[in-house]
Amino acid sequence: DPWRPEGLHLFHLLRHDLERLHRVLTAGRVAHVGAWRTLRDLGADAAVVDKRTSSGLDSRCAAWRALARAWRVGRGRQATRETLETSGAVSAAFIERLAEVLGEVQGDAAQLMAILEGGGDGRTKGFRTHKRADLRDHLRDTGHLDPRPIPDAAALRAAVLADPALRLDPSEVHALLDSLIPSLPG
Repeated sequence: DPWRPEGLHLFHLLRHDLERLHRVLTAGRVAHVGAWRTLRDLGADAAVVDKRTSSGLDSRCAAWRALARAWRVGRGRQATRETLETSGAVSAAFIERLAEVLGEVQGDAAQLMAILEGGGDGRTKGFRTHKRADLRDHLRDTGHLDPRPIPDAAALRAAVLADPALRLDPSEVHALLDSLIPSLPG
């Protein structure tokens, strides 16, 4: 989940080297990027793997975090009923209906706004234009709506390669991205 990059299982970063993955999982008792980062911050990685493996995994984690950051461009955070309630733009008369529509679009604020602006859904009929604008502003201000264009695979690759924290050979980066990019959501 690019919204929670620290939760990525290390398998996705070390699938090319299952022996090292096994060592990290068993000796380090860590399975996710965030746990590895904690282990490294505590300096306990040396007891688990050699310096080369540790540095390589750090670099792969950095590449994943850069990819997750780049993927989030143009994609707002998932909106919820609470998001609608705290906006101040949705009255009690509309909260149930808009929460239902929001659930149907899996919390995608851009899709919700498209439905509101399209007027084709009877459940949104009568929702005022100025309230739509207020809701749009709230969604944008709270990170649920991101008006920037969504990057394509080439732009994602370029963003990762340009990340200053990256310390991997470009061929390794491309191989890693070949496995990670297709698994990203929409």
